[in-house]
Amino acid sequence: KPVATATSVMLLIERGTLKLSDRVAEHIPEFAQNGKETVTIEDLLLHQSGLTPDNALDDYLAGPAKAIENVNTLSLREQPKTKFMYSDVGFIVLAELIKKKTGQDVHQFSQENLFRPLGMTETGYLPAQELRERSAATEQRDGHWMVGEVHDPRAYHLGGIAGHAGLFSTAQDLAVFAQTLLNRGEYGGKRIVAPETLDVMTASHEVSSGIR
Repeated sequence: KPVATATSVMLLIERGTLKLSDRVAEHIPEFAQNGKETVTIEDLLLHQSGLTPDNALDDYLAGPAKAIENVNTLSLREQPKTKFMYSDVGFIVLAELIKKKTGQDVHQFSQENLFRPLGMTETGYLPAQELRERSAATEQRDGHWMVGEVHDPRAYHLGGIAGHAGLFSTAQDLAVFAQTLLNRGEYGGKRIVAPETLDVMTASHEVSSGIR
């Protein structure tokens, strides 16, 4: 969520493609169904959109396109900006925003704009066979151990590329990403986001459970 999806969204905000205050329905009109028309991009990033943490797994079994249709038809559990609820669904929607505005899924966009510029060659969705062989096993699905395959069932049914899950990396690559944040958006002579964007990303926000 934070490394690929949120950073990609913030880069689009830096470029002026999106604004934190934009209503999601301005960019994805179908999302406005069932009372979601006022949910903003900032609400999704702060997990205070009112969306459910997870919708039914059955909603994902007919393939990615139908799964997104099902997300767009969800109703809110709470009014936006009133309650912090950590939501996978919100970050699935953020990945759809990336796709809508760039024509690239979160994998393609993050590779091109974040990970390759930083030399993070072992970070991404759907790892190649060489990286799969070095991946830690997680749990079993259909009688076999998942190795280099996303264990989150919704991300799995979304094809392994999703806004909330599916990103693989190594400690070395994540150390590069963390140092980039500490360097205010730059590492090894490559800048991925402006210092001002980092300030927005790391600012404190009061939500119902405290500071986010």
